[in-house]
Amino acid sequence: MGRLSAYCFGGLQDDMVVQMIPVKSRLPVPSPRFNIISFTPKPRDFTPHHFSCERRSPAPPEDPNRYNEIELHLIKSGSLIYLFGGEEVRFEPGRLALFWGASPHQLIKSASQVAYDVIKIPLTWFLQCRFPGEFVRPVLHGQAIVDPAPDSQGDIKQFDRWIRNIQSKQEANHRVAQLEMEARLLRMALSMPERPEVRRGKSISTSLGSNQVRRVGQMVAYIAQNYTKQVTVELVSKSAGLHPHYAMSLFRRTLGTTLINCVTQHRISHAQRLLITTDKKIVDVALTVGFNSVSRFNAAFKKATDCSPREYREIHKNANHEFTFSGRIAN
Repeated sequence: MGRLSAYCFGGLQDDMVVQMIPVKSRLPVPSPRFNIISFTPKPRDFTPHHFSCERRSPAPPEDPNRYNEIELHLIKSGSLIYLFGGEEVRFEPGRLALFWGASPHQLIKSASQVAYDVIKIPLTWFLQCRFPGEFVRPVLHGQAIVDPAPDSQGDIKQFDRWIRNIQSKQEANHRVAQLEMEARLLRMALSMPERPEVRRGKSISTSLGSNQVRRVGQMVAYIAQNYTKQVTVELVSKSAGLHPHYAMSLFRRTLGTTLINCVTQHRISHAQRLLITTDKKIVDVALTVGFNSVSRFNAAFKKATDCSPREYREIHKNANHEFTFSGRIAN
């Protein structure tokens, strides 16, 4: 299957790191219902990362992983279609798109024959930029954001320049890349159409220090890594070295939602994917994503989607989702 190239830089304080990561080859195993490959296996590495870029094949990787970074995509030809929860999102040529790599998602179709680059942005940096809440909150809730006002030719040239700066050994080039990405993402955020459900929520706090934002990033990462297990406020706060009451307050002030809502959102998004792409029983789906009872799962699912898990599966059974890759579904 070839190799995956990864380039990293650690900002102004860290040395340049360049590495080649081999991809192991193995035969795909067909799923009982769909032939797809998952981008969400059991998490392997949620330690903080630096800015990095990867060259990816239009076919999905043989060894997919979830990461804690924000993934910034820009393809130059063809298209990619991802499944986020129960929603298909198309990434089109020359249009910036981003999502949180820790959120449940699957690449289900590629119409591109050309390798493309992905820039990985540290979650803490993304939060410290203090973009508008209507831009940040959907990303942390597992949604993909596609630029509604693209500048295709300009963005392609700028994206290539960011990659060169990431690969550079000059610290000044690293800083330039960060500043340019922050400005471009802010323009993207300001061009997003307003949504009533977002306007009603609180905005992302702009009065927090970098250490507080880093602690929130640690809590968010812990939730993304452990939401299929028993997650409590005490465990989440401990992961960031905070008192539970302060952790809950800081989390809500920063992200405009609660710790429990964040956990539930991850579980519901994972459940939506399993309901669409597998024949698992409802009770098995509930247990797989972290609920300890079917009744609680049903109540939370209906509150989030306005329908029961069984109804949701029936609706999407007739939606003709087109899964075109072979591989094994990961729980």
